[in-house]
Amino acid sequence: MPPMEARGAILIAGLLLLATDAPASSDVFRCTAPGGRITYQEIPCPNDNAERVIDVPSHFPEIDRAARDRLFQREAALDARQLKREELDAALRIAREERLGRDAEIRQPPMVDAAPLYLIGQPLRPLRPFPLRHHLRPRHERPL
Repeated sequence: MPPMEARGAILIAGLLLLATDAPASSDVFRCTAPGGRITYQEIPCPNDNAERVIDVPSHFPEIDRAARDRLFQREAALDARQLKREELDAALRIAREERLGRDAEIRQPPMVDAAPLYLIGQPLRPLRPFPLRHHLRPRHERPL
């Protein structure tokens, strides 16, 4: 049994071997079945007369940095326009709310800041005293 360092080195070497991009066949075979069905596969078709090889690229093209920078600039300009529109919308909303508040204040009756009003007077007294039991007297004795 190899020592621990050797096992670690073997493990790392195996992972590096697996991680490397082994040249794989980029051939894809387009096969037509007797029923008209089309399949794509990595192995040649069973009947040779319905086989067509399609070249599928196995690497990506280089990045077009100029096109990417133009795209980023357009996105930044779009973001700036959206931010400006949001600011304008917020300003319009604030102005509308202020106008509605002023209109509501105008519609309310004005508050008068006058001094308090005091009424001073004497208590009310009946002009003539009524007898307590006037309804018990006979009719002829009642005052007219």
